[in-house]
Amino acid sequence: MLFAGYILFLLFVYTSAFGGNGLVAPSFWRFNMHLGGACVVFGTVCTALIWRRFFAIRQRVNLAWLAIALILCAPLALAYKIRFDLHPPKIYVRTVMEKVVELVPRGSPFIVFDVTGNGEFEVIARYVATPYVDYRGFFTAGYVPTVQNLQKYVRVKQPEYIWIHVPTAELQEALNVGLKPPHSYF
Repeated sequence: MLFAGYILFLLFVYTSAFGGNGLVAPSFWRFNMHLGGACVVFGTVCTALIWRRFFAIRQRVNLAWLAIALILCAPLALAYKIRFDLHPPKIYVRTVMEKVVELVPRGSPFIVFDVTGNGEFEVIARYVATPYVDYRGFFTAGYVPTVQNLQKYVRVKQPEYIWIHVPTAELQEALNVGLKPPHSYF
């Protein structure tokens, strides 16, 4: 009931505020994730009840100390998964893009090459650059960064400016440039 009620509440609020676009509003799905904690608690309780009923071996060992230790230590051990500011490349990409939009003439065709990444940094780059440049797209590892694919991408997109996050050998050959890792290039 909690899940259905919350989704219906969000659906009502978003369709009231955004009309037909309420179902595709990105924040609808972001706020829908608030149920994640409740899902984890529900799953944990159900798993514990099933375990206790069908699989548990009755023993007299008190393991409460282990549960308390995990609860206290897990946030410290997993802080890198929770804290976005502990991952310097994200801050670096945002800073570079802020500098790039100062250098590039407004409305210039622009693409991003992140051929070793999954598109995470491209999202940051696009967010910062789109209001200022003609953002024509990105190329990530998922697009199979062979020399031929990279050259075709440049030919189709026809950028005036390119930001290269990690210069690989294929990228250097495709663009006919010599770049030294681990730097990014504009």
